[in-house]
Amino acid sequence: MSVKGVFNIAKKTSIITIITVLLLITSVIIYITSPQTAEEYFKRGWKKATARQTKEAIKDYDKAIELNPKYITAYNNRGLAKHRTGQYKEAIKDYDKAIQLNPKYAKAYNNRGDTKNRLGQYKEAIKDYNKAVQLNPKRARSYTKRGRARYKSGQYKKAIKDYDKAIELDPKNARTYHNRGFLKIKSGQNKEAIKDYDKAIELNPKYIAAYSNRGLAKHRTGQDKDAVKDFDKAIELNSKYAWAYNNRGYSKLKLKQYKKARKDLLIAKDLAEKQKNKELLRWAKKNLQAIDKAEEKEKLFESIEKDLEKIK
Repeated sequence: MSVKGVFNIAKKTSIITIITVLLLITSVIIYITSPQTAEEYFKRGWKKATARQTKEAIKDYDKAIELNPKYITAYNNRGLAKHRTGQYKEAIKDYDKAIQLNPKYAKAYNNRGDTKNRLGQYKEAIKDYNKAVQLNPKRARSYTKRGRARYKSGQYKKAIKDYDKAIELDPKNARTYHNRGFLKIKSGQNKEAIKDYDKAIELNPKYIAAYSNRGLAKHRTGQDKDAVKDFDKAIELNSKYAWAYNNRGYSKLKLKQYKKARKDLLIAKDLAEKQKNKELLRWAKKNLQAIDKAEEKEKLFESIEKDLEKIK
């Protein structure tokens, strides 16, 4: 064999050796960095869930539970991940298991309440929130969530009391003031609702829904000029906020600014169609019809006045 041939064989052998070593190193790195324990799988699942890699997170929680069938937090977190992916019944099973393993696990009751709330099982959700509040009476969010379930089941007074307690525990949460304001509108307490929206806007000056709903409360107390200003602000912050156009249009209708009202309501109608919002579309059409009737009345009065002038 020639010297050149020997050199080529040596060269090939060296390349194969290098590749083998690299593969071995890679295998070792993968082994070292891959989860080995239930805790490691749980932590990786938590990171994936935080990064919204929900389906991958579920797989890691599966593995954590496989390695430790009594891993309470893993059941709870897998339930959260399943809720996010719309697997509500499966999520409830995970919360059931977490609660079975630890009947004093407040978070699992709270989360199971959220899922039942999502399924429209409001009475059952309230029972879970009751237990969560009993176990951890200092957690404001349990009260707001129970308040929402009570609102959905028509228990407005009790819902407001829950928001009262949540505000007592967390007085800097703009959303809680906003939601209590909404409940007060529903209960006919419009002046009190305005105060809640004032506070929500003070805490968050860019709270679009708070401006829009404060405008609605002002409209209901006959303050249509001020209501229009709130709707203006909501639209300034979000030019696609369809309800603000609808509500501003209605306030302008009450102020007899028919052309401006029609313009707003046509925008609301167009946005409702694009956003496939049936309820808003119904209201926009209804309000446009109200403008037609108001304009007809105006013309009729003008005609009568002219006739009276001729008689004089």
